[in-house]
Amino acid sequence: PYTEQWNLAIEQALGTKQSLTLNYVGSGGRDLLSQRFYHPEDLGNTAFTNGDGAYVTTNGATSSYNALQVKFNRRLANGLQVLASYTWSHAIDDASSNFTIFELRRSDSDYDIRHNFQLAASYDIGGHYGNPVAAHVLRHWSLDARVSARSALPVDVLQAETVDPNSGATVTYHPNLLE
Repeated sequence: PYTEQWNLAIEQALGTKQSLTLNYVGSGGRDLLSQRFYHPEDLGNTAFTNGDGAYVTTNGATSSYNALQVKFNRRLANGLQVLASYTWSHAIDDASSNFTIFELRRSDSDYDIRHNFQLAASYDIGGHYGNPVAAHVLRHWSLDARVSARSALPVDVLQAETVDPNSGATVTYHPNLLE
């Protein structure tokens, strides 16, 4: 198994304290491990009895990932610091979502999160206080906020397993979109 990764980044200063970064990130996995269950009929011999079979691990799976990442960064200025990022991505493979079906079907990866937004902000509560007690108690405080929002993981729709009456093999059905 092997993977290749690549990226391209562009960064622009927005004044002296802020910047905006755009990234394209990609990767591709080839010859990834996958496991199949072979029934005696599939193997072409009768070495297995009573419907037994064999699990065989091969290097037949692939994967790909592409993402556009946007980051806004404001360094601490006038008491405010902000870091915001958004990722729009797509992860595809032909093995992770097929763990109950021992054949390779290219589809969204189990870990495919299309949209991911993160925001962290901190505001330093400054001020000048005439009362020395208030100045001692209220100095060096800040307000912090954290926002995290992302789309859900994909859901794989499977029908209950059935047994093929001809071969005795367990069969799991997958939806098939016809266009």
